[in-house]
Formats: sequence, structure tokens, C-alpha cells
Amino acid sequence: MSIGSFKLPLKSGSGASVTDNFLCDNNTVTWVDGSYIAPSGTPTVLASISYTSLVSVIGGAQYTLKIGGIAIAWYNASGTFISTSGGGSDRFAMKTYTSPATAAFARFNFQTSKKSSFIVYKGTDIYFRKLIE
Repeated sequence: MSIGSFKLPLKSGSGASVTDNFLCDNNTVTWVDGSYIAPSGTPTVLASISYTSLVSVIGGAQYTLKIGGIAIAWYNASGTFISTSGGGSDRFAMKTYTSPATAAFARFNFQTSKKSSFIVYKGTDIYFRKLIE
């Protein structure tokens, strides 16, 4: 079984099931290089950071991603900026964030040189965490 670009090993006859919680990765978004979405919601120039196109999300849902010190910008259904989540100094630690209740879209800021490792899953399923740690 494959989820995103990952092949999932399931023991035959185990009765195990895996849900497809894949949201997006480097291959499913468009990047704006050399800028990030600041806590104010405005794009800000910084050569080493990129941000994604708008990604559809569900308000009040959890998202697990390999990101820490670079924020997620949340937007409502009309594309109006709500807030950011993330930040700090542990840029590439596994993190789970909860989207604001009114969120319908997100943009993810990520270090440009590490874009190939960008991946986001809906929820907190530990199996998917193991795939992207």
C-alpha cells in the first residue's frame, strides 16, 4: 500500500489498517522562494525561506509536520489572514499544530534548502510521524 510517496509495510493477515492522512508535500504545493509569511500575515523577504501556495485545511483539526521554527499561516474561507502557529528554535523537530476553528487554508513556511523533506499529515497518527521524523 502507498500513501503519498511512501510504501507502507503491513503484515499480511494482521487485520491492520492505515488511513490516508496525507495532506501535502514538496511535490503537491507551489513554492514562493525568498520570502515567508510573518506573524502579521504579510510576506517578508528572507532569502533562505520559502512559503507554500494555499493548502485547504479543516478548522479545529490537528496537523503533524516536520517543522518547528518556521510558522504556519492560517486563513479563513475568504482568504483573510487569521494567525500563525509555530516558531521557536527547533526548526526541524516533529510538531503537531491545531488549526484555528475558522481556518480553511494554510501556507507553510519552510527553509528553502530543505523543501524536499517538507510533508504534512492530518491528525497525530504516530505511524505517519515515524515516516517523517
